[in-house]
Amino acid sequence: MRDRTGEERDEEPVEHDPRCVDKWIDRDGDNPRPCLFCKPHLRPKFERRHHA
Repeated sequence: MRDRTGEERDEEPVEHDPRCVDKWIDRDGDNPRPCLFCKPHLRPKFERRHHA
């Protein structure tokens, strides 16, 4: 995958995590994380340009 300047990127695109429940991954665990697929506004700014 290439970034906006045409350079090759090592990162994989954000995909929907099958562990997502109500927009959260492991919500009841010690370290809940938002699902970046369901909450794209929380992605790093660089990522939003490519996946929004």
